[in-house]
Amino acid sequence: MKKIQDFLKSLWKWLMKNAVGIIIAMLAIAYVIGANAAYKIEKDKSQEEFQCETSCFPQQNEYIYHGDVGSCWCYVDSKTIKRYNQE
Repeated sequence: MKKIQDFLKSLWKWLMKNAVGIIIAMLAIAYVIGANAAYKIEKDKSQEEFQCETSCFPQQNEYIYHGDVGSCWCYVDSKTIKRYNQE
C-alpha cells in the first residue's frame, strides 16, 4: 500500500509541475483537430458546389444550404430555378 501511495504522490507532483505544458499541449491538439475538421467540411462543400456548376453548365446555378444539407438548383430563365436531380 505504501508503494502505491508513493507512486501516486510522485505522479501528482509531476502533473502539478508540468500542468501548464500539459494544458498548452491539449489546447494545441484540440486546435489542430478542429482546424482539420473545418478544412474537411469546407473541401466537401466546395466539391459539391463544383459538381453543381458542371451539372448545370451552361446555365447559371445556385447551391442552396439549409443547415448542413445543400441542394443544387439550375436557372431555367431569369426568374425560374429548377432543382437538379442527380439520378
